[in-house]
Amino acid sequence: MSWDWSEAEIPLEWFWLSFFQKIKRNLYISLCWKKRIKVRNRGVGSLGGKSIDDTLIFYADRFHPEGGLYTAQQMVENGMVSRHQNHLSQYGTGAFDGGRVLSRVRNVDVLQSPEAQVRYLRETPMPTANKVQLFGITFREHLQRQIQSASYLLIANPEQDPTGMYREVEAFLMGRGRDIQPREKFIFADLDLDFLIQAALKTIKANVLLGIQTEGGKGVDPRMGGYFRPLVFRSNRYDKKGKRMLDYGVYSLEHNWAMTITFVEWGKYLPERNVVMLYPTPVQAEGRNHKLVPNYGYGGRPKNLAMRFGYSEAILHDPDGNVLEGTGENIFVKKDGVFSTPPLSLSILPGTKRQIVLEMAKALDIEIVEESFDLEFLMKCDAAFFTGTAAGVAPIEKIENPFSGIENPKYKHCTPLPAEHTFDMHDPDILKLQEQYQYLIYGDDRLLPKLKPLQEKVRVRLPMEEIVIDEQLIEAFLHPPTGRAVLSLT
Repeated sequence: MSWDWSEAEIPLEWFWLSFFQKIKRNLYISLCWKKRIKVRNRGVGSLGGKSIDDTLIFYADRFHPEGGLYTAQQMVENGMVSRHQNHLSQYGTGAFDGGRVLSRVRNVDVLQSPEAQVRYLRETPMPTANKVQLFGITFREHLQRQIQSASYLLIANPEQDPTGMYREVEAFLMGRGRDIQPREKFIFADLDLDFLIQAALKTIKANVLLGIQTEGGKGVDPRMGGYFRPLVFRSNRYDKKGKRMLDYGVYSLEHNWAMTITFVEWGKYLPERNVVMLYPTPVQAEGRNHKLVPNYGYGGRPKNLAMRFGYSEAILHDPDGNVLEGTGENIFVKKDGVFSTPPLSLSILPGTKRQIVLEMAKALDIEIVEESFDLEFLMKCDAAFFTGTAAGVAPIEKIENPFSGIENPKYKHCTPLPAEHTFDMHDPDILKLQEQYQYLIYGDDRLLPKLKPLQEKVRVRLPMEEIVIDEQLIEAFLHPPTGRAVLSLT
């Protein structure tokens, strides 16, 4: 069967655009090869084109609470993390967080395209280990939120349960003279902020050293910075002889707790032009105010459905029709010159970048109110944008509603709405926030003076010089001995 191209509804200019893009990409690769610069995909959702096996991971659990650095393969081989049979993978009992760690870039224009990044890497020499300067964006806030999320799931520090339920039930039973089983009968991680900070710094520095020694081939290139992610979870239950048990059931207070911290390169999470989809069925859960694995497991369905059909994101709403957020971002909308963003009283994550934008807007005299608004209001707004650690400040170009007119009671908030709505991509306030946000996190010289106090609060230089990494650890990673290599927990 032959295809009649004369009947194809594909504009001819698309073919030529694709053709010239391929030529441009080949020239780009050729340039990189000549200059010995590794080609990396830093596109949407990119991890820099590297495998997790090219990095070192911090791991700790109740048997080794002091923790240490390992490769992903060693963690599996040594039984630290099972590939699939654990409470995290089967029941989602985990909490995570994540933040950007960046070097200073005095002019962020050099990062706006792959070609510009190649020139930047070519013209910027790799720093020596004692000259590396990295800055964490809301670094402590991410780690503090990690503790709160793990406490919410009763994996760690149950007395710090942010809802207060743990203490209230305990007080109720004690007030009635009821016997309560001792805390020691159960397994909880006693997470401490200082410990998490040191573990994160150790992970960051080890991977930066790998990046320096391999010219960016492994680890993380300090000139570009990266993204760190702590994860605290329930793994397996062990019997009295230390044998790992495979038992089913939602209950997990007698399962081992474990923690990992990774540090990887991560490019743009969202594209420059965002066409998003309304997700038709409502969501509401108390736990959505925390960064929990199950929240993002559920969020994966709207995200996957959206991206399967060419959208970059999905927008969620609650049973009352109130707009909540994207699957991984907070949302701001503009109507009649005033911005609105859903309040924290709804089922949304209290995003750290949401807070930064609120403070930026106040300093720039841009009015933002925290108030509920429904989908109908959203579809009449003049402009909108997302905020997030991975997304930054990302304008939304258009919303489409594939469920418009479909008579389904589950879609009741989407059915009466129009099929699409276009936003102003050139709103001056959004462009200003987007620009100044980039200047703030990278230390660009063009940051407005009125935003410098905020920058000093949220962009903190990491004390890399205080962290000692054993050189043998790096050498063992780069040149592993034959046989099964095991790194010590140091």
